[in-house]
Amino acid sequence: MITPLEQLTQPLKLRPLVVWFAQEMERVLQENDFKHGWQTMSNDSIYDRQKDELRELGLALASGHANLIINKAVDVANFCAFMAWNEHRKGVRYET
Repeated sequence: MITPLEQLTQPLKLRPLVVWFAQEMERVLQENDFKHGWQTMSNDSIYDRQKDELRELGLALASGHANLIINKAVDVANFCAFMAWNEHRKGVRYET
């Protein structure tokens, strides 16, 4: 069993799923670097935008188009990341 101290000092081994999805998220973020908006948005505003993206993901799922589903899932995840990052920047510590 790994102790809490060992958890802090040992790097996590990332799953292929996480590596691939993080790369997709970064690809979309880089494509949209010109927008510069989320950093100054409140989490409530980001959440409202995310709900729009989630509706678009639902439409993508209904369409059955794999690339569209992936792109919309990445969009939703990026909005989740924006909200989490806003909290992280405040110094909030994540605890399980």
